[in-house]
Amino acid sequence: MLLERARRIPPSGEATELLGLLQFFVGGFVLFVATVGVQLALSSFYDDFAAVIGWGINAVLIAMISMICAWILGLPLRHIPRLRSWWLSNGEWPVAGVVLGFVALCFVVSLAPVTQATDEFGTYEARMVDPRALLAVWGIFAFSVVHFVWPLRWTDRE
Repeated sequence: MLLERARRIPPSGEATELLGLLQFFVGGFVLFVATVGVQLALSSFYDDFAAVIGWGINAVLIAMISMICAWILGLPLRHIPRLRSWWLSNGEWPVAGVVLGFVALCFVVSLAPVTQATDEFGTYEARMVDPRALLAVWGIFAFSVVHFVWPLRWTDRE
């Protein structure tokens, strides 16, 4: 009985702090993996092991910056009780944001035209992604990942 009630009530107090901490670290890992995937999809040129190290460092930096920006933009979700209650009780929105953001991210990257790029290492093919589209879908994806909550309605056993 108590467990059933706990599943229906949005978290508050220490549970909210624990949820925020979990969202931060799990969300950061998800964004790191997504960033590595996007970098691999965008690049078709591999010169040496230093490129792999650079991709890793870029992925960490992009994930951290995305986490901080999404966290700051989502402060109203964490500090305005009415908005926080709505967000926690309507967990379908973050799930939809993660799924649609990821699918849109895949489309933006895969539909980008492939062109010839030349630098000091030679000529190679690279995808030319529209930075505004990439930023928009990445923002939706990152915000939804950082503030992800599982829908309470999906946990009810009826």
